Amino acid sequence: MNLKPALCYLIVLAFCFGTFPLYANSIQLDSTRNQQDSLPHDFVSRMEVFFNESAKKSLKDLENDKAAIRQSQVMEEIKALSRQARSFLKKGFDTLALKADLQHIVQWHRVVQEGVFENKGSYQTSRNLTTTSHILKALYTETSTYKRRIDNYQDRLSDYRLQIDSLSNDRSLFIFPRDSAELQNYVHKLKVLALESSYHTTDKKEHE
Repeated sequence: MNLKPALCYLIVLAFCFGTFPLYANSIQLDSTRNQQDSLPHDFVSRMEVFFNESAKKSLKDLENDKAAIRQSQVMEEIKALSRQARSFLKKGFDTLALKADLQHIVQWHRVVQEGVFENKGSYQTSRNLTTTSHILKALYTETSTYKRRIDNYQDRLSDYRLQIDSLSNDRSLFIFPRDSAELQNYVHKLKVLALESSYHTTDKKEHE
């Protein structure tokens, strides 16, 4: 019996079985090495994500802090303007005196009208016309003075309103806190501000 082919076959099998574990170990070592090499990259990626998110959060917190400071400033300015406007309205405008003076002007105007145009007689003297002209000019001057006073009063009121409206539309007031408790406190501040800056109808009636 020829054993040479069988021996060759066994030698080949032995070599294969002997080298396969080494090859498997080599593959496992390479896989482990690749995993170990990938660990630093994964760590760096996670740290980059963490720092990016932290930076965004810090920026958002900074914006919220700036908004909170600006909100306090705006609210105080609105309160101050509201107090000034309320004090100005309480002083009011002397409408009773104005009405009395206007009635006086109307009466004098009627006297002039009757003397010059209605009961003028057969002729008008230069002296009468000159006197009438002086009276009309005086009435016009007095009326113009009252008109300027009324216009100035109205302008002051409009100025207060425009300033308060401008502050009420400040962008910072529309940035709301993310925390529910802080949000509730902020809404309460807005309600108090609205009450303090409003001029109630009962107060208006006292000065009409």
